[in-house]
Amino acid sequence: MKDLLDHSGMFIQVCHPEDYTMVYANALTKTVSGHPEKPYKGEKCYEYMLGLEAPCGHCPMRKMGHENEKEMEVDDGEHVFHLTGRYANWGGKKVFIENGRDVTNTKNAERRYTNRVKDILANIPDGQGVFHVDLTTDTWVSSDGHAQNARDMQDMDNVDALIRQIGSFVPEPAGQEKFFNVFCRQALLDAYADGHYQVILETDSYYDDGKIRWSRIIANLIENPSNGHLECIIYGVDISDEKIRLEELQLKEKQAMLEEEVNEVRELYNQADRDRRVDFLTGLYNRLDLFELIQKSL
Repeated sequence: MKDLLDHSGMFIQVCHPEDYTMVYANALTKTVSGHPEKPYKGEKCYEYMLGLEAPCGHCPMRKMGHENEKEMEVDDGEHVFHLTGRYANWGGKKVFIENGRDVTNTKNAERRYTNRVKDILANIPDGQGVFHVDLTTDTWVSSDGHAQNARDMQDMDNVDALIRQIGSFVPEPAGQEKFFNVFCRQALLDAYADGHYQVILETDSYYDDGKIRWSRIIANLIENPSNGHLECIIYGVDISDEKIRLEELQLKEKQAMLEEEVNEVRELYNQADRDRRVDFLTGLYNRLDLFELIQKSL
């Protein structure tokens, strides 16, 4: 039984609730204490585990209330533990038993996941729709945002059904098929497997007012640490003004290039004209230039 408890992957600790003296600690608990070879029996749990002189503020017993058994999370500032605490009898005396796992990495990953989702949602422009799907389970999660088109897409059967519906706002059938091929479930799974966390497509599409505008469709791929599922948040950005500015910039660049080419041709012509009038050895004007000079003089 001792070997089983030592290799359970859980922290297990038993103490007397009235004076915090320890009755039992398994191998993992002793390792976390930082001095696994030091005897624990009869030691105060807060002294043995944390080196404190008084009970710690995050003591699991403080969270029990009037319950005999309770699940809880305990954060000591460095680690987060998911514990089960319960009162029992040990050798005829009341004891408090706590057992659980270190979920610090999971909690940090969940915090990063939550922050990333918040950042994505905060950057979605007004008037746009946002769609949330679970790619692992092939399920629709939510459709929301300011766009009525998005709010109308509820209770979709699966990811591809949603993508087909979103893609129907692309005007041409060829564009709709391209949209589906880029954002269908398998394409997004393949993109994530290849190390991509975003999939982007620029296309024209209908808006709530019935007008066609250029949009940048962005699919953000996020792994949910609470269940290990790959999720996707899709939304669009109206880039019509950006397209206009880009086209104007490209036109100016073309005009500048054309003007530069004209200047180069003019320079080459002037050089060629000079070469046929000037002797390249002496630098003196030849008879062609003299003839034209006399004609002008006459």
